[in-house]
Amino acid sequence: MYLKFNTVTLWQDNMPYAELVSETDLNGRVNTIEELGDRTLNIYRDTKADNRTYTVVIKFGMTPRLSIQQIMTWWEETHSQYNGECVIERQPESGKVLQLLAVAETPQWSDVTAFRATVTQIYTAANPLWRESTESSATESFLGTTPTTLAFNNEGSVPSWVRLDYEGPLDDPKVSYATDWEIEFDLNLVADDALAVSARTPATAEVNPAVGANYFAYGYRTNATSFRLAKLPVGAGVLDMVEGLDHTELVLNPGFETPGALPPTFQSWNDFAGAGTIIDEVVLFHSGAHAVRLTTGAGAIPNVYQAFAVTPGITYGYSFWTRGDGADEGQYRIYDVTNAADIVATTGTGISGAVYTQVTGEVVAPAGCVSMRIYCYGSTNLAAAIAYFDDWSVVSRGILTAYWYNQYESIA
Repeated sequence: MYLKFNTVTLWQDNMPYAELVSETDLNGRVNTIEELGDRTLNIYRDTKADNRTYTVVIKFGMTPRLSIQQIMTWWEETHSQYNGECVIERQPESGKVLQLLAVAETPQWSDVTAFRATVTQIYTAANPLWRESTESSATESFLGTTPTTLAFNNEGSVPSWVRLDYEGPLDDPKVSYATDWEIEFDLNLVADDALAVSARTPATAEVNPAVGANYFAYGYRTNATSFRLAKLPVGAGVLDMVEGLDHTELVLNPGFETPGALPPTFQSWNDFAGAGTIIDEVVLFHSGAHAVRLTTGAGAIPNVYQAFAVTPGITYGYSFWTRGDGADEGQYRIYDVTNAADIVATTGTGISGAVYTQVTGEVVAPAGCVSMRIYCYGSTNLAAAIAYFDDWSVVSRGILTAYWYNQYESIA
């Protein structure tokens, strides 16, 4: 257990020359009453939080290195009026580290002798809430015009202002909580652009473009956008996320609908039959009228693959539909062509049944990577094992990170 002010340790458990005699944490309120002359006609208008006062009484004894006068001087300097608002940090018996932004009032000394002194120190806080010392956060990807959610858990005892960090590419992103509030921008963020939103008054929305100077965003897409309501309620919940536009599909001929020149079997895809076969499947497909059927032989495993341009550091969502022959599963791989390294090493799809099932995931293009390649492989089993693939998709994804402090009405 300890107490700090402006990063300076004032007291801690088992400190031999200082004793925390008492602490008082008062969070008052102010009631607004409109007086109309006749008290029977007065009207209650509002209740607001008063300035919080946190008071500690600490008894000091002289130390081998410091006299009482030196301790008093150190305390006065630490609590100088010129410091302004500083952070009080307190770790109570619960073990949770809590902070309060406050100003120090004039220290009051009593029982001062050559060997001891007691200080009563009052701190006044404009914001009446204690908060944990570190922000909590949660991150999720946008899925274009497909709605998705970001899960959060506010473990404090009161709602908390939210801070939102967006990473492009994003088109007209909208974030909302139930029907309580929404924040929607008329913005097109390209790869490596960022947007930082602070809902706490005075609210700000600052764009940090990949090229050029930062600027504040005022082009809110709808009148429903409201920063002053953007708080996370106590407990677990979700933020709703959606974009105004879908991102460009990077995979060409993703559903294997367009045949190739034999070779390749499919336009925009490369073939490697190995010891097996690559077939244009026209009966067992997920959508459209075609899929790829990979039949393993007695040697090298057949595969089809395709490369496309990407941007380093950007998140990409991928998905495809696949099925097996009832006993055998196919495999897939995602490869960094630029750096000649796997991003997702060759791995089984986990789908061996005879029903098409979607596989999804996300990858981040590694540093320097400007070309990515995807592979569909046949089964590692022999004896004519069959795997099917259809409807690939790889698209860039914008990222949302929500930050909040768990806040408390009491230090207890």
